[in-house]
Amino acid sequence: MNTENTAANGTTAQDRESSAPGRSSVGVRVHGIVDAFEHGWGFIRTGAGRTFVHRREVTDKPQWLQVGQPVSFIRGAGVDGRPCATQVRREKDESEGERTLHN
Repeated sequence: MNTENTAANGTTAQDRESSAPGRSSVGVRVHGIVDAFEHGWGFIRTGAGRTFVHRREVTDKPQWLQVGQPVSFIRGAGVDGRPCATQVRREKDESEGERTLHN
């Protein structure tokens, strides 16, 4: 490993670049529910806990989310290295579909 380009935590510049917001290398879509969202940021709750989300990562317009709304996203890392949601999409609420079918 080239120590000149390695950070104190052992990551290289290439590692940090590939984990930047919107650049998740895994690509596994995770499903969750918006737990909180205010002032352009919030959290999505999944079975694994809460994941930070910023409105710039919401792919649909408008880029605002509602608490309780089902979403899917790709888990990435923020500029500070902490986990965050990227490529966030609104998902159809199954209960909405059932109400539509019964009306």
